[in-house]
Amino acid sequence: MPHLNCLVSLMANPQTEDGYTKIANSILDALVLSKLSGQDFKISLLIIRKTYGFSKKEDSVSLSQMMQATGMGKIRCSQVVTRLQLMKILTVTENINGVGKKYKFNKDFEEWDTVNKNINRYQKVKQTVNKKRNPPLMKTLTTKETLTKEKIQKKGKQSKTTLPDGFSISDGVRKWASEKGIVRLEEHFESFIIACEAKGYEYANWDAALKNAIRKNWAEIGGRNGQGIRTSRSDPRDKNLQSREDAEIAAITARREAAKEAARNKAAGATGNDDAPDFEGNGL
Repeated sequence: MPHLNCLVSLMANPQTEDGYTKIANSILDALVLSKLSGQDFKISLLIIRKTYGFSKKEDSVSLSQMMQATGMGKIRCSQVVTRLQLMKILTVTENINGVGKKYKFNKDFEEWDTVNKNINRYQKVKQTVNKKRNPPLMKTLTTKETLTKEKIQKKGKQSKTTLPDGFSISDGVRKWASEKGIVRLEEHFESFIIACEAKGYEYANWDAALKNAIRKNWAEIGGRNGQGIRTSRSDPRDKNLQSREDAEIAAITARREAAKEAARNKAAGATGNDDAPDFEGNGL
């Protein structure tokens, strides 16, 4: 069977008599256990072959030789050598003339940055157990809790706004004025609106601001305590009431017209006046 003889002749038949590389088993074990990529492994074995294979500790190996031996590109070979240097597997020294480099394989695998230190490699290594403690749990708010918290924060502090469109005397303010015995409520309201439009006041609670403006008598309406409070027009202490009211109405009208004129002259889009009287407190 001549074809079988041909196959036998083509089979590789390596023998130590033809040459071998003398290397400690512990180094091979360390390489097997290391976290090297295939390209890293190729270059490492090539340097071992070029040094230990010729009974040398270091030797010059060109990038062209690396390309031919590994099948990788020249740039890639240079990158792999640099990475092996960083992992402390190879030591690279340049010649004095700066031409060519010498490579040395670092047999002290304990210095490598790729080997698991806890693996027993032909020596007694103290086995340690890393206790992983669970990090403290952080409370995660549910959607309902988050919304509730946001509502509480919003209720705690309301933002101030300019005079709302269509603001009018609410039923609550009318009831409060009736209980306080305040008359001429419309005039108080009109005076309040004129002042706010003219000066650009901002409030968070406009009903509360209106009540306090009435209490402070912005309209300067006469009557008991200067607040336009009276029991009836026939109050004997309030003589010539009609004439005084007419004069007050005329004065209010004049002030309103003046305020409107000032508002028209004011630049459009002006921001709110931070000096607005703080009439949103309690005690109404």
